Amino acid sequence: MPQHITVAQLRELRQLTNAGMMDCRAALEATKGHVEQAAELLRRKAAEEAERRANRSAPEGIVGSYVHHNRKLAALVELRCETDFVARTEVFRTLLGQLAEHVAASAPNAVDELLAQPWVREPSRTIAELIDETSAKVGERVEVRRFARFAIAD
Repeated sequence: MPQHITVAQLRELRQLTNAGMMDCRAALEATKGHVEQAAELLRRKAAEEAERRANRSAPEGIVGSYVHHNRKLAALVELRCETDFVARTEVFRTLLGQLAEHVAASAPNAVDELLAQPWVREPSRTIAELIDETSAKVGERVEVRRFARFAIAD
């Protein structure tokens, strides 16, 4: 590892992007150790890979749910992928839970609107970027097929 790249930089970049260690290292080397530039490079790479996968079929997937602690707000999200193997992974299920929580909190009206929204947990990233990162991580197309939000008025 070149001297200008530290373990702390690698750790910080991995926390920002959830990318693999080797991808983080390559991005830091390409940006001469600048963590923010490396994060942007990894996000662009994930988006390019997701675009390449866009024409693939995503027939598998699962439905996830979120119920707010007050039990007056809930959401269901159908998240699709290419294989049932990926649908059973922790990475896929984590994304599904995050999306369901986001839908409950932000009340989008359509999938396109959902994808364009800033993520409620980290507003500097959009939902589309979050999905693209997961797609790059699992190596398959990942897409939100549909969702529903439920609210009980007082």
